[in-house]
Amino acid sequence: MEDHHANNNNRDSEGKRRKKRKRAAAHDTTIGSGTGTIPTEESATLPITKDNSLSSSSSHPSIPLETTGSWSANQYSYEVDYNDHFETPSDAYVDILPLLDALQKQRSEHVIYDPYYCNGQTKRLLQRLGFERVQHEQRDFYEDIDQNTVPLYHTLVTNPPYSDQHKERCLKYCVSNNNNKGKPFFLLMPCYVATKQYFRRTLNDMFHDMLYVVPKTSYQYSHPDGTGHATSPFDSMWFVGGLTPDQSKRLQQMFLSNGSTCRVYNSYQQLIDAKVITVDNRPNPKQRKKRKRQKNLLLELQQQEQQQQQQKTDKGSDATKAATAKTTSNSKYRDPTTGKRIKKRF
Repeated sequence: MEDHHANNNNRDSEGKRRKKRKRAAAHDTTIGSGTGTIPTEESATLPITKDNSLSSSSSHPSIPLETTGSWSANQYSYEVDYNDHFETPSDAYVDILPLLDALQKQRSEHVIYDPYYCNGQTKRLLQRLGFERVQHEQRDFYEDIDQNTVPLYHTLVTNPPYSDQHKERCLKYCVSNNNNKGKPFFLLMPCYVATKQYFRRTLNDMFHDMLYVVPKTSYQYSHPDGTGHATSPFDSMWFVGGLTPDQSKRLQQMFLSNGSTCRVYNSYQQLIDAKVITVDNRPNPKQRKKRKRQKNLLLELQQQEQQQQQQKTDKGSDATKAATAKTTSNSKYRDPTTGKRIKKRF
């Protein structure tokens, strides 16, 4: 999913880690139209817009995803999961433009950070929407956290990997960074994440200040390799946090006045009332497999019953045709081809 990867769960050997740190230190990245070493939260500060006035956002058409070619895990210096590499569609970014514009008036000056890299599609899409300063490189996010080399940014916008504990680890970082530096975050994740215990536990006091942006239609994700399901197996939404209660209220007002087709909720209960999430316990893997087998068995029985019924219908039709043919062929009063009477019997 875009743009994201499964980072190192099993840490590399010390030798490999030293090599990667050297590469990271020597790596130059593009910020806007210039190039240079990535500034980190230890080495520099970014100008933050202090004007809290809300600016209106112009509408943007959906941008088609580019064909990116084949995908290979060998192109990454860290461990990745094929199933995590599904790219975020452009309409997902368009949906949150009013909120991003409310946080920073000038898109060209708004530094957005997406730590999970797939093939750079996120950066290209955001730049087309006017965000020139996008921090999105092929780096190990978790190692950057360990080494305190996370690039400077204003807002974190990402679609974290859904496998293992990446969602929880990303959420922990966002909450910690907001508590320390007041950085807002936008996380595109499955709706069911809101029902997880780790979600409430990690957010703690921030739980009641979250915003949830739910699209009118489900987002559809694509893999760089051109594979995967035609439709997403789950619904997803934007989890927006790191806002003060006043900011949250004003952002909602701006979002609604912008005429967006998305729905915005500011509480867990609202998500339940709107049936975005359900509080019913999700079946465990064993139960889900059993239900799937039962569903497949029922479908197979229905198909067999339909086939048997069709065979009976075909058999009856063939018998009728045969009887009709026999009657017409033996009668001297009917045409053997059409079965029409050709002369009277008396």
